[in-house]
Amino acid sequence: MKLIFIHGWGFDASFWDDVLHSMPISDHSIHRWDLGFCGRRSTMAEFNALEAGDNSVLIGHSLGFLHGLVHLPLVKGRIAINAFPFFVDKVDQKGCVSSAVLRDLRRRLSQDAAKALHSFYDFIKAIPPSLPPHEEMLREGLEFLEAYDGRPLLEKALGPSLFLASCFDPLVPALVSQYMDRYGVLVMKESDSHVLPQKEPAFCGDQIARFLQKNFG
Repeated sequence: MKLIFIHGWGFDASFWDDVLHSMPISDHSIHRWDLGFCGRRSTMAEFNALEAGDNSVLIGHSLGFLHGLVHLPLVKGRIAINAFPFFVDKVDQKGCVSSAVLRDLRRRLSQDAAKALHSFYDFIKAIPPSLPPHEEMLREGLEFLEAYDGRPLLEKALGPSLFLASCFDPLVPALVSQYMDRYGVLVMKESDSHVLPQKEPAFCGDQIARFLQKNFG
């Protein structure tokens, strides 16, 4: 299988290092999509090369899952980690944050990007990436989070889906995680982290391997 890993907001492709080290990958083709928040950004040519979905599985963390859901609709299966169907509160459904909170983060990012990111990493209990941030790409990521609602895409998505969530995720409320249960298999981990691939890489690697073996083995 072609495994397409997409990291979340504020991170880069190295975010997946520990997960990949914890799981057998010899039978799979690994592709890390980099959104350019820190370091390099994957090119459109690289993106287009991933789009054939007949043997592809999307593995996305947080924003990365929503990004893949929007831009890689043909994948054969999906694994979401600390993810959400939409990020900002809707009229009919509670999200992760209000529009006002997202506007405040955008303002703080413009005033002092390093300070805003440091607060964000502390809040979600994450290890910051080693590469410097790209403020323009970070702002673009916040705009994406505000704009997209993945529910229609999840409703018509083909193939199996697995959702890994933290019971006490500081960013994604449990009710938002539990909402994903209607679209696939939900596994809730006793954790207070928003970054399970960093904090629980063996758990993530095992769940990914089990999903691949069960559905495509």
